[in-house]
Amino acid sequence: MTLNPELETGLDEDRDHNLSIPDSEAKLLLIEYYQQLYENKLKTLFNLRPIIDTRNGAKTHESYYIGEPMRDRILDIRNKDDKPVSWKPYGDLLKSVRWMDTFQSLLTGLEERHQIASSLKPPLTDLEVVMIDNTNKHFDIIREVIFSNASNMKRQSPKPYDHDDELQKLHDDVEAAFQDYGEAQRQLEALQKNGLSKRSKANNSALKASRAAVKATKA
Repeated sequence: MTLNPELETGLDEDRDHNLSIPDSEAKLLLIEYYQQLYENKLKTLFNLRPIIDTRNGAKTHESYYIGEPMRDRILDIRNKDDKPVSWKPYGDLLKSVRWMDTFQSLLTGLEERHQIASSLKPPLTDLEVVMIDNTNKHFDIIREVIFSNASNMKRQSPKPYDHDDELQKLHDDVEAAFQDYGEAQRQLEALQKNGLSKRSKANNSALKASRAAVKATKA
């Protein structure tokens, strides 16, 4: 998987050093997910609203949402009038986003769409077939984004953690969660030819494992 070099936030020299490691990686995963939607000409399944920091704690920003990705603005944040946010407010908004919480909100939204798609029973209408196909394409993308970046996340420290360091526990928890995710991915590939219901079950297992990885990074 390739990213626009301008958008490689979180892996090397382009890492946002003002963010915590989990937030920096979550920002990368979000950008890459929308980048892949753009490259594959897929529409978003829902409008993801950013979760931001406020004086009263974290909350969903009801006035903005991430719309369809564009070439020059992969995270196309729009206001309640469906108009693109101008660059100055856009930059200010990005500084207040809680990326890990927003990424987890994306996973929750995808899981909800998956539950709707997997609950459909034959005979299916043409629209239902298209909806299931689109949902599965989004799942394929989010799995690939998380799975392909797992090793990069685990290699980000220039030296081994001390085992008595809290970061070691964080590192170990994330690695274990991604190993669980990898097993779910292998199960999905093994079952993929056996029909929608089995693929749906494995898909859901893979998503739950990826959400476990997110929770591990927030530990």
